[in-house]
Amino acid sequence: MGDEESWVGLVDDFWLELSRADTGRALTREDGRSTQVWTGLLHLMYLGLGWQNPGLGLEQWRKTNYRKGLHPVLDVAWRVAGENLIALEIFLKNISLEMRGTEGPFTGFGVNLDLESDESWANEVMRQFTLTKLGDDILPFGGWDPLHLSNHLEDSFRKSSSSCDIAVVFENKATLVTDKYAGWHHHFKSVDEELNRLGMLSSEVELGVKVIGMVKLGDFRYCDLTSLWYLTTGGESEEIAHLWGNSATSQPTSTGTFVSSDSSQKDRSQFLSPVSMDSMGETRQLSFLVRQEVGLAHSFEQEITTADGETRSWFYKRGVWDSGAEWENSSHFNECLLALLESNNIDPEMTIFESVVDGSLIVNIKPWAEELATNIWECSSKFPHFLAQLMTLDEHEAISIRDLELFMADQVVSLRDNLAKRAKRAKELYFISGVQHFVESGERMGAGELLESIAEAYEYFGDD
Repeated sequence: MGDEESWVGLVDDFWLELSRADTGRALTREDGRSTQVWTGLLHLMYLGLGWQNPGLGLEQWRKTNYRKGLHPVLDVAWRVAGENLIALEIFLKNISLEMRGTEGPFTGFGVNLDLESDESWANEVMRQFTLTKLGDDILPFGGWDPLHLSNHLEDSFRKSSSSCDIAVVFENKATLVTDKYAGWHHHFKSVDEELNRLGMLSSEVELGVKVIGMVKLGDFRYCDLTSLWYLTTGGESEEIAHLWGNSATSQPTSTGTFVSSDSSQKDRSQFLSPVSMDSMGETRQLSFLVRQEVGLAHSFEQEITTADGETRSWFYKRGVWDSGAEWENSSHFNECLLALLESNNIDPEMTIFESVVDGSLIVNIKPWAEELATNIWECSSKFPHFLAQLMTLDEHEAISIRDLELFMADQVVSLRDNLAKRAKRAKELYFISGVQHFVESGERMGAGELLESIAEAYEYFGDD
């Protein structure tokens, strides 16, 4: 393994854990020291998920309420550490542990100046969780690296004197076999060079990786967006999970299509509502405020009506529900304002806030669409009227492009065209297949099916 047993003693077991069923016995603190548990998880995150910035990746995953089924590495991480993962996230953000190209992680760590990594944030978040599963020696406490994980990761990740054999088995399958675990991932460079010599694209090859004396590490795919390899089992969400822990320029947004409907996860109503919904007779209505002249929504509102008839409003701002006025200098508000100015549909005598809100149509959306609504709102800077209208339908109500008013049909076509421009590779066409079929076929689709496919495309491409 290239390092001391007290740190890498469970690494082989963690790779084996990837092949176990979700119902199998999870690795726990009883299987080894906490240093071994955290080291095993970090090996899977860096080398299995191909994350250069696992602190960011964990943050993105946390914002989906630690959704299951996105990637086998994440499923193992949840089984092993559960909500203690927040401790690992804080540690990684504070240390800024990053892989740097082919040289792997290094120890020239600096303090991460990201706003979310300061001590007050860490303390506030840690208070929300009960950190018991892995004992008291949780790594953010007692100095900048109390468990000395960084030095030992470098020992395992640095380039070693190992040799490797590369073979192309079939047209789209290859194998990498190396005689040492330490620094095995550096041989990915040799794989890329060999495939290039053979006139093959790395992104079109599935690569099986085996270290002599260990279990097979798994099958890996190459991501064109990051130029890195990551473990795959064929799941459609795995590349997006890989992107979460890499550069922000290629990130999908952190919430989105992958929000759990699993009853074992936390109740998502706590995400949707800024207040508890336990009170009998309390109701919630989510709405978009739309200026029909330009076909854009500028605000996303949640209205709570208590059993006593008292009504309170919150507006969705920067990922949370907040009280106060709609005006927040948001991209949606600004895009709508700009469109109104260009169309001369704005009253120059009013304040900016009043001139946009005055005359807005309130579009109430159905409960089934609430989560998708927040996903698309976060992923986009322009929210077309068509999407708001789609959310007023019943989830399984069938609709065709021929049923839409002309301006809404034009919005769907423009949406499809804008997304298609962002598809640079054949496999990315998957993300626009739903809206493409809706536009081209003229056939009816369920409102929920169509909206989910659009949300998935927004999450992957955005609209900037």
